[in-house]
Amino acid sequence: MSTEPNKKTNSKLGIIIGAATLIVVVALYFVIGYPWPNENVTGTIGGVEKAKKYQKEQITSHDVAVQTSDIQQLLQNDKIQKMINDPSFRTAADNEAFRNEFNRNPAFRNAFLSAAYATAVSNRNFSECLRNESFRNLVARGVVARMISDASLKEALRNESLRQELAGRNYEAAINRNMALRQLSDDASFKEAMKNESFRELFTSDGMRELLNDSQFTEAFRSEACMTIYANANFQEALRQESFRNAAVSAGFTQVLRNEALKDAWNNDAFRTDVFRTEAQRNEVSRTEANRNTEAQRNIQK
Repeated sequence: MSTEPNKKTNSKLGIIIGAATLIVVVALYFVIGYPWPNENVTGTIGGVEKAKKYQKEQITSHDVAVQTSDIQQLLQNDKIQKMINDPSFRTAADNEAFRNEFNRNPAFRNAFLSAAYATAVSNRNFSECLRNESFRNLVARGVVARMISDASLKEALRNESLRQELAGRNYEAAINRNMALRQLSDDASFKEAMKNESFRELFTSDGMRELLNDSQFTEAFRSEACMTIYANANFQEALRQESFRNAAVSAGFTQVLRNEALKDAWNNDAFRTDVFRTEAQRNEVSRTEANRNTEAQRNIQK
């Protein structure tokens, strides 16, 4: 006797149970923390209609769950909409290098969703350091991770006279007198960076000293999550743009990424596709939807 019908039945049952479970979780979330949106709300993800309009060649069980009415109502909630449309988030999301990597690489995506990333970028000194190209290069090569782990380097930068020498033209002599600095200068990228006057000023600044002494920052930055982000070539490319740098360290950006109601949805292809549409794509989808509504209205009148 064939068991094929039973397999199909079990598969459908599994999808239904999964969707139902997600509906309950989302419903509880709204009951506890958020008001349900008005039935007339027409808010969109970045101006685009919700999950019911996703079109994919192959629909998975997770997609079925995302397309439920409760998920659509979640995405229509005014607070969720406000976060998704935060200017800093939209700026970062519109960066092609970042967007492609976030969509393609689950490890990279999960790193951004981590508490470690939010902790690291919340340090104002780190945000300021990212404006310096030499510093960004050291971050990308993992040199900064070594720097913040070196207690002797932190001790050296507490010495005011040494810091003044390092900031000046005779910085090489100052490096040679300090073991921690000599070891650091063995790295070609650090040695090259020290030739840059603006980097020397940054390296010897009060902000840098505070950064290296901030245990919360150093613990977060040494994490695998942060290293995954900053070692990524596409992220490094994105950081070269000031608008993206400002967005990537903003409170709005991290708030959207780490929102508990959205974290699971980030792993859904259709959800990310909609959120990361460009302005032109969103406008096109809006026009298409308007045309469909107009045509539907005409048919009704007939």
